[in-house]
Amino acid sequence: KRQEADRKLASIVSAVEEGSGHSLGAREREVRELEHCIEELREQLKSEISQVAASHDDLDRRGEQCSASVARLREDCKEAMQREVRSRLDRERGLRDEVEQHVSEVRAELGTLVAQLHLQLRSDGSPQELSSRGAGMGSGGGGSSRGPMLSQHSARLVARRGSGSESPSDSGSHA
Repeated sequence: KRQEADRKLASIVSAVEEGSGHSLGAREREVRELEHCIEELREQLKSEISQVAASHDDLDRRGEQCSASVARLREDCKEAMQREVRSRLDRERGLRDEVEQHVSEVRAELGTLVAQLHLQLRSDGSPQELSSRGAGMGSGGGGSSRGPMLSQHSARLVARRGSGSESPSDSGSHA
Protein backbone atom coordinates (compact mmCIF):
# COMPACT_ATOMS: atom_id res chain seq x y z
CA LYS A 1 0.00 0.00 0.00
CA ARG A 2 2.81 2.33 0.92
CA GLN A 3 4.63 1.78 -2.36
CA GLU A 4 1.41 2.37 -4.27
CA ALA A 5 0.83 5.63 -2.38
CA ASP A 6 4.42 6.70 -3.07
CA ARG A 7 4.00 6.05 -6.81
CA LYS A 8 0.73 7.88 -6.86
CA LEU A 9 2.27 10.85 -5.06
CA ALA A 10 5.23 10.86 -7.44
CA SER A 11 2.93 10.82 -10.47
CA ILE A 12 0.84 13.65 -9.05
CA VAL A 13 3.92 15.76 -8.29
CA SER A 14 5.25 15.22 -11.81
CA ALA A 15 1.84 16.09 -13.23
CA VAL A 16 1.77 19.31 -11.18
CA GLU A 17 5.21 20.24 -12.41
CA GLU A 18 4.12 19.65 -16.02
CA GLY A 19 0.72 21.15 -15.48
CA SER A 20 1.37 24.58 -16.91
CA GLY A 21 -1.21 23.83 -19.58
CA HIS A 22 -3.92 22.57 -17.20
CA SER A 23 -6.79 24.55 -15.95
CA LEU A 24 -7.19 25.93 -12.46
CA GLY A 25 -9.84 23.30 -11.52
CA ALA A 26 -7.55 20.48 -12.50
CA ARG A 27 -4.84 21.90 -10.27
CA GLU A 28 -7.20 22.10 -7.33
CA ARG A 29 -8.18 18.51 -7.91
CA GLU A 30 -4.49 17.51 -8.01
CA VAL A 31 -3.85 19.42 -4.77
CA ARG A 32 -6.74 17.59 -3.09
CA GLU A 33 -5.37 14.28 -4.33
CA LEU A 34 -1.96 15.22 -2.92
CA GLU A 35 -3.52 16.11 0.42
CA HIS A 36 -5.38 12.80 0.39
CA CYS A 37 -2.12 10.88 -0.34
CA ILE A 38 -0.34 12.77 2.42
CA GLU A 39 -3.11 11.87 4.84
CA GLU A 40 -2.87 8.18 3.85
CA LEU A 41 0.90 8.29 4.38
CA ARG A 42 0.37 9.83 7.82
CA GLU A 43 -2.04 7.04 8.76
CA GLN A 44 0.41 4.40 7.57
CA LEU A 45 3.21 6.08 9.50
CA LYS A 46 1.07 6.14 12.66
CA SER A 47 0.29 2.43 12.18
CA GLU A 48 3.96 1.56 11.77
CA ILE A 49 4.93 3.67 14.80
CA SER A 50 2.34 1.87 16.95
CA GLN A 51 3.63 -1.51 15.73
CA VAL A 52 7.21 -0.53 16.57
CA ALA A 53 6.09 0.67 20.00
CA ALA A 54 4.26 -2.61 20.60
CA SER A 55 7.37 -4.55 19.54
CA HIS A 56 9.48 -2.41 21.84
CA ASP A 57 7.09 -3.05 24.74
CA ASP A 58 7.18 -6.79 23.98
CA LEU A 59 10.98 -6.75 23.98
CA ASP A 60 11.01 -4.87 27.27
CA ARG A 61 8.64 -7.41 28.80
CA ARG A 62 10.76 -10.32 27.54
CA GLY A 63 13.91 -8.66 28.86
CA GLU A 64 12.32 -8.30 32.30
CA GLN A 65 11.25 -11.96 32.21
CA CYS A 66 14.79 -13.01 31.28
CA SER A 67 16.24 -10.89 34.07
CA ALA A 68 13.81 -12.42 36.56
CA SER A 69 14.63 -15.94 35.32
CA VAL A 70 18.37 -15.30 35.63
CA ALA A 71 17.88 -13.94 39.16
CA ARG A 72 15.86 -17.04 40.14
CA LEU A 73 18.46 -19.34 38.59
CA ARG A 74 21.24 -17.49 40.41
CA GLU A 75 19.36 -17.86 43.72
CA ASP A 76 18.67 -21.57 43.09
CA CYS A 77 22.36 -22.18 42.35
CA LYS A 78 23.35 -20.32 45.49
CA GLU A 79 20.99 -22.43 47.60
CA ALA A 80 22.22 -25.66 45.99
CA MET A 81 25.83 -24.71 46.68
CA GLN A 82 24.98 -23.91 50.30
CA ARG A 83 23.24 -27.27 50.71
CA GLU A 84 26.23 -29.06 49.21
CA VAL A 85 28.67 -27.23 51.49
CA ARG A 86 26.54 -28.00 54.55
CA SER A 87 26.32 -31.66 53.51
CA ARG A 88 30.07 -31.95 53.10
CA LEU A 89 30.71 -30.19 56.40
CA ASP A 90 28.30 -32.53 58.18
CA ARG A 91 29.98 -35.56 56.58
CA GLU A 92 33.43 -34.28 57.59
CA ARG A 93 32.20 -33.55 61.12
CA GLY A 94 30.87 -37.10 61.38
CA LEU A 95 34.13 -38.57 60.17
CA ARG A 96 36.11 -36.36 62.55
CA ASP A 97 33.91 -37.44 65.47
CA GLU A 98 34.35 -41.08 64.52
CA VAL A 99 38.13 -40.71 64.31
CA GLU A 100 38.22 -38.91 67.65
CA GLN A 101 36.15 -41.69 69.20
CA HIS A 102 38.52 -44.34 67.86
CA VAL A 103 41.53 -42.35 69.09
CA SER A 104 39.91 -42.13 72.55
CA GLU A 105 39.27 -45.87 72.56
CA VAL A 106 42.85 -46.61 71.54
CA ARG A 107 44.16 -44.26 74.23
CA ALA A 108 41.97 -45.95 76.84
CA GLU A 109 43.12 -49.40 75.71
CA LEU A 110 46.74 -48.18 75.72
CA GLY A 111 46.29 -46.81 79.25
CA THR A 112 44.90 -50.16 80.35
CA LEU A 113 47.80 -52.00 78.74
CA VAL A 114 50.35 -49.68 80.34
CA ALA A 115 48.70 -50.15 83.72
CA GLN A 116 48.73 -53.91 83.28
CA LEU A 117 52.35 -53.75 82.20
CA HIS A 118 53.25 -51.78 85.33
CA LEU A 119 51.42 -54.28 87.50
CA GLN A 120 53.18 -57.13 85.78
CA LEU A 121 56.55 -55.44 86.25
CA ARG A 122 55.87 -55.02 89.97
CA SER A 123 54.73 -58.60 90.43
CA ASP A 124 57.27 -60.32 88.16
CA GLY A 125 60.47 -58.56 89.08
CA SER A 126 63.08 -56.84 86.94
CA PRO A 127 62.52 -55.45 83.45
CA GLN A 128 65.11 -57.87 82.04
CA GLU A 129 63.13 -60.83 83.23
CA LEU A 130 60.03 -59.31 81.69
CA SER A 131 61.68 -58.69 78.34
CA SER A 132 62.95 -62.25 78.17
CA ARG A 133 59.49 -63.50 79.02
CA GLY A 134 57.84 -60.95 76.68
CA ALA A 135 59.34 -62.69 73.68
CA GLY A 136 57.45 -65.79 74.70
CA MET A 137 54.21 -63.91 75.31
CA GLY A 138 53.90 -62.65 71.75
CA SER A 139 54.08 -66.16 70.38
CA GLY A 140 51.54 -67.47 72.87
CA GLY A 141 54.28 -69.19 74.88
CA GLY A 142 55.02 -69.06 78.60
CA GLY A 143 55.34 -66.05 80.82
CA SER A 144 53.35 -64.99 83.78
CA SER A 145 49.65 -65.51 84.16
CA ARG A 146 49.04 -62.02 82.74
CA GLY A 147 51.10 -62.59 79.59
CA PRO A 148 48.32 -64.22 77.57
CA MET A 149 45.91 -61.49 78.68
CA LEU A 150 48.20 -58.80 77.26
CA SER A 151 48.61 -60.83 74.12
CA GLN A 152 44.84 -61.11 73.69
CA HIS A 153 44.46 -57.41 74.38
CA SER A 154 47.03 -56.56 71.71
CA ALA A 155 45.31 -58.88 69.26
CA ARG A 156 41.99 -57.08 69.89
CA LEU A 157 43.61 -53.71 69.22
CA VAL A 158 45.08 -54.95 65.96
CA ALA A 159 41.75 -56.51 64.95
CA ARG A 160 39.89 -53.27 65.75
CA ARG A 161 42.32 -51.19 63.79
CA GLY A 162 41.91 -53.46 60.78
CA SER A 163 38.11 -53.76 60.88
CA GLY A 164 37.18 -50.42 62.41
CA SER A 165 34.73 -51.97 64.88
CA GLU A 166 34.69 -53.96 68.11
CA SER A 167 33.17 -57.42 68.26
CA PRO A 168 30.88 -58.28 71.20
CA SER A 169 33.47 -60.72 72.60
CA ASP A 170 36.02 -57.85 72.73
CA SER A 171 33.86 -55.73 75.00
CA GLY A 172 34.52 -58.04 77.99
CA SER A 173 36.63 -57.15 81.02
CA HIS A 174 39.90 -55.29 80.55
CA ALA A 175 41.56 -55.97 83.95
